[in-house]
Amino acid sequence: MSKKLNFFPYMGGKSFLVDTIIKLILEHKIYVEPFGGSAKVLLNKPPSKIEVYNDADLRLSNLFYVVAFKFSEFEEKINRLVYSRALYRNFFNELKPKNLTFRELGDVDLAVKTYFTITTSFNGKINANCFKVDYSRGGAKTFFNSLNKLEAIHNRLKNVVIEYLNYDKILEKYLDRNDAFVYLDPPYFGTEHYYDVEFTFEDHKKMIEMLKVAKAKWLLSGYSNELYDKELKNFYKLEIPAVKNSYGITKVNKHTVKERPKVIEILWANYEIKL
Repeated sequence: MSKKLNFFPYMGGKSFLVDTIIKLILEHKIYVEPFGGSAKVLLNKPPSKIEVYNDADLRLSNLFYVVAFKFSEFEEKINRLVYSRALYRNFFNELKPKNLTFRELGDVDLAVKTYFTITTSFNGKINANCFKVDYSRGGAKTFFNSLNKLEAIHNRLKNVVIEYLNYDKILEKYLDRNDAFVYLDPPYFGTEHYYDVEFTFEDHKKMIEMLKVAKAKWLLSGYSNELYDKELKNFYKLEIPAVKNSYGITKVNKHTVKERPKVIEILWANYEIKL
């Protein structure tokens, strides 16, 4: 099995579920991720004729765009950086949504600062001021070694459509298409505070109402909650035992991990799903 592509650490990145999710994806012409995040599934699935990455966080959508289409400029600038807490703090403050001005930074500089901040943050939290000093793995060496994978990410993204829209605008574009497959990984209930882009209870409700009448095939990740359990009770569901780490990402529970709370990762779909 070839090594998985991993762009950057990210809350809810699905690292330990990616193989399961990919196996459940049906044949399609158009593949869409409305809540793109780190695109762990998209990066590792077989390429489709048309693929769409979307994220409503400007920092993420711009990072994907630049690595896909302005890679040489990005690579040149990222390799000039030093692994520094002071640099991290400067970038972190610049990237706060209230301070973020796209025209002032420019797309390549914004992408460089976003990538550096995510990959040097503890657990990849872009919105938490927590510089990562990983002495056991070499700290700066680990970061610079990670740059070697970026060309492979670039090559995988070259034919992907990169969008910066609210989730509902993306769903309006593709849910009415019989030849589309949509994988949804929205912020889970109780984790909304980890994200800078608001996703409310009303957004969850609106998303589900759109899915209920979709012509496209879709697969939705989440935890059990009153809204989903009620509104999606007539759809297919697959439960996957997992364990949760300190900031909410789950790992498939193949071994007992006493220190971590056990959770059930759930996949819902409008077609039959089983392992």
